[in-house]
Amino acid sequence: MPLTLSRSFLVNVLPGFVAIAPWVILVAVHFPQFATLYEKFSTVVHGALVGAAILVGAVLETAMTYLENKWDEKTPKELNIDEDWYEYLALEVKDKPIGFDFISRKVTSLYFELTMIPASFLFFLGLGLLPRVMFHEPAPIYPIGATVLAFASAWMFKKTARHSFDVLLLTRKELVTRIKRAQANRVVEKD
Repeated sequence: MPLTLSRSFLVNVLPGFVAIAPWVILVAVHFPQFATLYEKFSTVVHGALVGAAILVGAVLETAMTYLENKWDEKTPKELNIDEDWYEYLALEVKDKPIGFDFISRKVTSLYFELTMIPASFLFFLGLGLLPRVMFHEPAPIYPIGATVLAFASAWMFKKTARHSFDVLLLTRKELVTRIKRAQANRVVEKD
C-alpha cells in the first residue's frame, strides 16, 4: 500500500498541484469574491483545491500515457517490447532480485516525468501572467520568459522520461534473460 500511495502522490497529486498553483493565485487575485469564499468556507476550499489537483494530475497522467504508447510503437520490432513485458510479468522467482525494485522505482520516475511535461508547462504559463494580474505590470518580458521556461521544462521532462523509458526497456529485457538463464542452469544442475 505505501508504494501505491507514494506513486499516486508523485504521479497525480504533486504534478496536479504544480499545474494549478499559479492559476489558483490568478483566480484569487482577479476575483476578490474568492477571498470571501475562502474566509467563510476554508475547509471546503482546501478540499476543492486538493480535488482539483488530483483531477488535473489524473487527466495529465492519462494524456501522457498516449506519449508512452507512441514510444512503444516506435520501438524497433526486434526488441520485442510486448513479449518482454509479458515475460517479465509472468516470471516466477523464489527470491525477488533487486532488479524488480529498481524497475518499480523507475516506472514511478517515468510516470512522474511524463506527467510533469504538461504540468510544468502549465505552471510556467500561469506564472508568466502573475505580474500582469497582481502588479498590473504590462512588460511582455514576464509572459515571454515564462513561455520560454514552459517549453524548456517540458523539453527537459520529455527528455528524462524518454531516458527512463529506454532504461526500463533494456533493464527489463536483461533481467528476464538473466533470470531465465539462471533458472535453466538450476534445472541442468539438478539433472
